[in-house]
Amino acid sequence: MSLINQMLQDLEKRQPGGASRPLSTVRAVPRHRRVRFFWPLLLLLGLMAAALAWQLWQTSAPRQTAPLPAVAAVPAPGAPPAAAPEPAPEAEATPQIAAEPEPTQTAEARSPKPGPSDNLPLIAPTLKESTELAYLPKAAPLPKAAAVPLRKPVPAVQATPREAPPSTVTVTKQVKELTPPQRAEIEYRKALALVQQGRISEAIDNLTQAVQLDASHGAARQTLIGLLVEARRYGEAERRLQEGLNLDRAQPELAMTLARLQVERGDTDAAIATLERTQSSAVDRADYQAFMAALLQREARHGEAIDHYRQALRRAPQTAVWQMGLGISLQAENRYQEARDAFNRARAANTLSPELTAFVEQRLRQLGQ
Repeated sequence: MSLINQMLQDLEKRQPGGASRPLSTVRAVPRHRRVRFFWPLLLLLGLMAAALAWQLWQTSAPRQTAPLPAVAAVPAPGAPPAAAPEPAPEAEATPQIAAEPEPTQTAEARSPKPGPSDNLPLIAPTLKESTELAYLPKAAPLPKAAAVPLRKPVPAVQATPREAPPSTVTVTKQVKELTPPQRAEIEYRKALALVQQGRISEAIDNLTQAVQLDASHGAARQTLIGLLVEARRYGEAERRLQEGLNLDRAQPELAMTLARLQVERGDTDAAIATLERTQSSAVDRADYQAFMAALLQREARHGEAIDHYRQALRRAPQTAVWQMGLGISLQAENRYQEARDAFNRARAANTLSPELTAFVEQRLRQLGQ
């Protein structure tokens, strides 16, 4: 208002005789002068109102929100704190994505009315899953993902499901496959444990499987044959014995066992043939030579029996039974003096049973002692 009063005073001074006329005198202003000063005053008031409105609009207009920085991932409860990422060299930094140009907005669009859809949550983009939320106004443009400095550029990581609990995790273990001999040894040891428990039938099954896995497992084969003989399964025992001898003839124990089974079923010739196949590997065995001599004697092959008895007696001269067997073959060959000497040595050993001692006495009387 002071500006208007000043303008009025200036107008009064410009009137003729205005210096002597008091200020309180009121004069009628001509119509054309009133119109002349009204429009400049109105224009001045309009400019002042426009300036005031512009200042108010600048203070009330929303400012553009700067892009929010990436929110670091919040570690799970109990997890060790993650180390802060080290700044990468400029050559390896991930380039930031340029923001799209913001479309021109009107004054109404810049100051929208608040509604239920304002302040929508925006998940801060990070390399790891985050549980924190950043809230932005609806009218403000959504910022692009801030570049995170890394050691090396990392491709986009897709969301993966959480790990299953330990109870449902399938653990794959690489187990080295056992060789047939190793599996045969395992079956053999199982069979020995079953024998100690008196479970003979199950032990035979395990030993059979062991022999099938490793035919050269001698201990398993011999144990199996012994159990089969005790179970009176002679036919199966003979088959196992033949298999072993076919693999290796130099097994005197298997040959003698097979020969005994063959004699039991009345096939002495087959028993002699079995022992002859293994004879070269049993030259130094006295029991083998004496068994061979007894079979030959049964078949009236006394000359061959005498040779085998003498080979056995060279290693065990005090064996009375073998001395008696030698005397029988010598008497059959009409070699009476040698027969008497053999019978006397058998009687002198004093280890024969009463029945065999009586038999030796009878033969000595026949020879005219």
